[in-house]
Formats: sequence, structure tokens, C-alpha cells
Amino acid sequence: MNICLVNNLYPPINTGSSFYTRELAHNLNKRGHNLIVITNLLEGTKAFEIKNEIKIYRLPVIKLPRLKIWMKFPFFNFTLTLKNLKKFEEIIIKEEINIIHQCNTIFDLVFASSFFASRFKIPLICSVTTPIQHLNPFYNKLLEMFDKKFVYLLFSRKVNHYIALDKETERYLNERYKLYENISIIPCSVPSEEEL
Repeated sequence: MNICLVNNLYPPINTGSSFYTRELAHNLNKRGHNLIVITNLLEGTKAFEIKNEIKIYRLPVIKLPRLKIWMKFPFFNFTLTLKNLKKFEEIIIKEEINIIHQCNTIFDLVFASSFFASRFKIPLICSVTTPIQHLNPFYNKLLEMFDKKFVYLLFSRKVNHYIALDKETERYLNERYKLYENISIIPCSVPSEEEL
């Protein structure tokens, strides 16, 4: 099966989400699947490379300022340019993608994932490692509104199935999107041999 993992964050970026995506790619590859990753092109990375049999496509970004609402996170960038959307489409066609697996819902590539999954009638899976939340109550309310309205309308309701890494993330998904029957909890996102 040709599986496309999509995440704005991927090594050499050092975050839990980037490591999760890399490990998921490696584990699925070990099970005989072809893995394609679409992520951000950052300084010091290549637009295309193959590492450990995994094809990695990196799309150019427009750097955004470090805002308090995003906790001054340095990797909040804008990726949804027309050129990048065309490249995303080309990858889906060229690699004959069977499943799009979006990792997290907080970055802008989620909208490309949902658009092209709908357009090409490809199943869309989403793993959530990080709930969209903020310690500041005002920013948290803004993010909640953005999540419930914008992300839900353009992405979340189009997802065929969600994977939560723990009970807390499952609770968050149920509260935000009312998904109840549409979530599986898989701590490593690849079942062990005993579970198969």
C-alpha cells in the first residue's frame, strides 16, 4: 500500500510530533508498505530525499513571525501556496497514494490533506499527538473557536478515522468534534504482532 504521511514537522526538527511521524513511517515501512512523507522545507534540508526507503518531499514555506498565540513556536510557517498545492497534487498522482495519514491538526497542511483526499477519493486518517490548547485563557478560547469552526469545517469532518495516542487526546477529540465512534487509541499507532 502507498501511504502518504503529512506533517509540517519532520526531522531534523526536534519535536514529539516530528519523531512520531518518522517512527510511524519506519514501522509501516517494515510491514511492507511504501511510505511517502510530505513536510516543510527548512534551512539545511533537501526538497526531496530517500531515507531508509522512505521518500521525503519538502515544500517551501513562508516564514511567519513568532506569535504569542502559537507560544512563539519557531516552526509555524505558511505552506499553502498555489505552487505547493500543485506539488502536493503531483505527489499524490505520481506516487499513486492509497491512504493519506495526516499527523496532527494544528498546521496548515491539514487543509491540503483533506482537499486532495476528497478530490481523489482517498481515505483520510489523522493521528493526533497534540491537542490544540493554550495556557492563556484568552488565546485558548480563540484557538478553541478556530478549531471547532474552521478546522472542523475544512478538515476534521472529512477524516475517515482518528487515532488518539492516549485517553486524554481521545477526550479532547470527543469534546471538540463529537467523534465518539470514529476514534481508536493506539499508543504507538502501529499495533504489536500480538494485537494483529
